[in-house]
Amino acid sequence: MQRLSKIGSLASLPGAWRPLFSTRTLAAVEHRAIIDYLRPQTVLDVGANKGQFSLLVRSLLPETAIWAFEPLASEADIFARNFDGDDRCTLYRFALSDTAGTAEFHIADRPDSSSLLSIGEGQRSAYGVGEARTVSVEVKRLDEIVMPDKLAGRVMLKIDVQGAEHMVLRGATGILPQVDFVYLEASFVELYDGQKLAGDMVVQMDELGFALRAVGSKSDTRQFGATQADLLFIRKGLPFQEPG
Repeated sequence: MQRLSKIGSLASLPGAWRPLFSTRTLAAVEHRAIIDYLRPQTVLDVGANKGQFSLLVRSLLPETAIWAFEPLASEADIFARNFDGDDRCTLYRFALSDTAGTAEFHIADRPDSSSLLSIGEGQRSAYGVGEARTVSVEVKRLDEIVMPDKLAGRVMLKIDVQGAEHMVLRGATGILPQVDFVYLEASFVELYDGQKLAGDMVVQMDELGFALRAVGSKSDTRQFGATQADLLFIRKGLPFQEPG
């Protein structure tokens, strides 16, 4: 039912229909209110998967520059097909963390749940997702790839990396002064071994100069109740009124 509802929401986003049929990729319409309100001119899509979030951004904001990061080859290949010919979107096929080199990447039996962190019992219990295998992937720091002078206009950093969000942020400190909005997935229970929970993320973001302004896309499970949510942080001092 949730998927049917999302498909119905595409009616006003004609640009998002082609990927639905060509690669079975559904734009992340549940984030539309945030994108409509913030209207970023540059988006850093970390944990881009097949391009669900980027497709929403592109459908709403044709001129916005997108920098996408996805280490899983099967998903990155689909992203590349979805954005073929889009000269304002750049895809990087490696993971982001707080160090550069190589790391073990834990591939889940549902690919969008894959992570640099081991998949924990909480994830198996809440969502029925387990680990299928591991591969070695290239890892870099975000602030080694994106130079501050390349970030134009209002900048949004979106992070959805299944528990490793805190590591991405530690590797982005060189560009965070140019970032206006950080939109990340956070968990209220441990789903991946060693992940930071939502409260820890709020503290980390406060120390980095960002304040929590909105909570959306909440996920409840039978095992834990409130389990995950997307948190929107705004650079301290910037005006904000929560979108309707």
